[in-house]
Amino acid sequence: SVYVQGRYAYVANSGSNTLQIFDVSNPASPVSVGTVATINGPISVYVQGRYAYITNQGTNTLQIIDTGSVYIQQLEVGGIETATLQTRGNATVNGDQAVVGGLTVGQSLQVSGNLGVSSSSASLFNRPTNGDVIQIASGGSVQGSISVSGSTVSYNAFTGSHYGLFAPGSTATRGELVDLTGTNQYKQGSAEPYYGIARAATANSPNILGAYLGTTDPSTPASLDNPELVMAAGNGDVWIADNGSGNVMIGDPLISSGDVAGHAMRDTKSFPTSHIFAKSAEAIDWSTVTTAVNGIKVAKVTVLFSYYNQDNQNTIAQNLQGGSLNITGNSILNGNLSVIGNINISGTSTLASLTVTGSVTIQQNLTVTGNTTIAGNLTVGGKIITSGAVPTIVKGLGAGSSASVTVSGNDTSGTIIIVASTNTSDDVLAKLQFSSVRSGKPRVVLTPANKVSAAAGVYYDESTATASGIDIYTANALEQGKTYVFTYFIVE
Repeated sequence: SVYVQGRYAYVANSGSNTLQIFDVSNPASPVSVGTVATINGPISVYVQGRYAYITNQGTNTLQIIDTGSVYIQQLEVGGIETATLQTRGNATVNGDQAVVGGLTVGQSLQVSGNLGVSSSSASLFNRPTNGDVIQIASGGSVQGSISVSGSTVSYNAFTGSHYGLFAPGSTATRGELVDLTGTNQYKQGSAEPYYGIARAATANSPNILGAYLGTTDPSTPASLDNPELVMAAGNGDVWIADNGSGNVMIGDPLISSGDVAGHAMRDTKSFPTSHIFAKSAEAIDWSTVTTAVNGIKVAKVTVLFSYYNQDNQNTIAQNLQGGSLNITGNSILNGNLSVIGNINISGTSTLASLTVTGSVTIQQNLTVTGNTTIAGNLTVGGKIITSGAVPTIVKGLGAGSSASVTVSGNDTSGTIIIVASTNTSDDVLAKLQFSSVRSGKPRVVLTPANKVSAAAGVYYDESTATASGIDIYTANALEQGKTYVFTYFIVE
């Protein structure tokens, strides 16, 4: 006799006095799963649940055998307790499932509700090959994962957030910067701070915590049980405002903006210290941006969070040593610069102090607006060109009553022209007044510049010379109507 229930066939063998059980889920290849001894001469079998009912012809008896297992095509129960539960196909649990012991899943596990694991030992995720171990999805789309590659565990599409709670009256939108207020709270039983935060509104703020992400559960108000999330590690999206310093390039450091609240801006190093919180992971061409706040263009890009302070006052080490220093642009040095080797400057350089202990070679022009002290030799292979304001000159009695006296040049060098008139005498020809007072008495080289001037015996009187000017005399009276030309070179 044969009785089939579900995937199993139960066969009563009167010749061997046994009940055989076969798995006939594959009819072409039945598999024996067990044999049970019966009383003499079993001729008929019927199975209900876990029990097999057998009639034995030899003894005219009914024998009931507990098969020890059960197969059910479909089952709906209020509750089930079992030592071992094994499914060959899929198992769908619409309510809660509590597993007190271990849980082994051979394929995939999908949980649409909450998943809680309470154990005194660690949970094990064993993947035989490289790839994702856990995938995290939102709305059916995978947003991130935890994967393994060899001995390295990777947290992918990673953004790390801090807990925060806004100060009363303050809020922000996703991607806007928030400041720490210093008013932190703690949830009972937790040592993790819930930082007090407010929308950032100060340029180059040192208090930036990160960029606002959102409330943990947006459907309910923020609280200690439902804090705000502030992106502060890994990557995230941040609003950036155009500060007029040019396009944003990948890798540009970012600081907070004072022009548009909650926004970042490109660091221009105009502050003594830049409080950098991130670097841009995307470029911005402001000419293509149309979004604006209060007339200022803004754009949201991905950034890589990285917090550090940049000292912009001492970007060059106090002592710079090396074989050579090449400066191709403009350079402003407010302190001292010591160069052991060569210094080549192709642009404009403004130095508050320059001390040279060796030789200086200048291949082009040298313009000095302040004082220059040279302890060694000065060799000039080109020209010495003087400049400055023109001094003033006043006619003296020796030049004649209606003489013409003019000067051109500057306080260092120039030309004096005297056209003599009537009533000349061997007296003061002219008084030369410097445009700026010197630090001491001048030393003057006065040279005749034409033949008639050489015979005039013109000179300056060192005894009357002062830091303000010199008097020019003649040993012989000038001839009326003649033009006398003299050049001067004056040092101290």
